[in-house]
Amino acid sequence: MSTAGVLPQDAERIKAEGNALFGKGDYANAIDKYTTAISIVPDNAILYANRSACYMALKRYGDAGTDAKKATELDPSYSKGWGRLGAAFEVTMNDSTLSPRPVIARV
Repeated sequence: MSTAGVLPQDAERIKAEGNALFGKGDYANAIDKYTTAISIVPDNAILYANRSACYMALKRYGDAGTDAKKATELDPSYSKGWGRLGAAFEVTMNDSTLSPRPVIARV
């Protein structure tokens, strides 16, 4: 499915709830919403990229990189996926207190 097409109604509603939570800064609950939507539509790059943004906000850079990488695998033309992958990679490479997870380094 990548980023094209319309999400099933349930997944679209759950994604919208996640987006609202993200906008309020409630990243942990937004992650839960995106995870639920992913369980309905596991091949949608946007859902993984959105969850990646939540992980970045919570400084869970390895998880952010994993989801961003999945987004780029699902839709190589989805620029937000690549941007999030690059951001997670940059943070882990530039912070000496973090060790980069191999999934981020293998782009």
